[in-house]
Amino acid sequence: MSSNQVYLAATRLIRIHASELYGTIALSQLGTWAPGAGIPRAIQGSRDGLIPVCKVGDMNTKGNERWINDTANYIDEDTAAEIGANIHPRGTVIFPKIGGAIATNKRRILKSPACIDNNVLGITPNRETDSGWLYHLLRGYDFTVYQRGTSVPALRQGELEHLLVPSVPFEIQVLLGRFLDSIETSQSASATAGTEDQPAEFMETVRDIVWIDGLATRADEANSEAESAVRRLDN
Repeated sequence: MSSNQVYLAATRLIRIHASELYGTIALSQLGTWAPGAGIPRAIQGSRDGLIPVCKVGDMNTKGNERWINDTANYIDEDTAAEIGANIHPRGTVIFPKIGGAIATNKRRILKSPACIDNNVLGITPNRETDSGWLYHLLRGYDFTVYQRGTSVPALRQGELEHLLVPSVPFEIQVLLGRFLDSIETSQSASATAGTEDQPAEFMETVRDIVWIDGLATRADEANSEAESAVRRLDN
């Protein structure tokens, strides 16, 4: 089991059990949609502004593996207004919405206010939603299941917004987000490839953490358990 497989399995297991424990709500209730805009060729490649313009290709840039730290294009507020591009706040979670890039299932978080182009869609979390939790939650879904079209597949906001997701209290979102952070960033998790016992034990720990009663009051204890589980992956 590779590190990515462990991560995705943990994310999906948490989603399933959290849904049973806390119930579900529509994805649209976690925030507001962040639509992209067409970026005219005449201004592409410009870095004469303070507002990043994130395109699908920027998600592949080194340093942008999770947070969008830099982009190839920058514009100013006047230009954004002129082309009808919304400036989305820090914490907005974005993903490809058109073409083969959907199958990469990339998710990124805006580190600063930014525009996105029309091949990208995002969700800006509301006050009841932690952006880290939203990032991990969306990573746990294979969006190719929801794409439409054959020659040029595309995701439709109107369909995604009805996707049912767990209705997790904010403080528990933060806890589970930190837990999944530990798995995602564990560089030596791949050392368990081909070993069945450790991943099985690890996934049992994930299940136990999700089911802890009164989790909000036991955050430190639960995170200690999570960190111990990740350390077992490292050995």
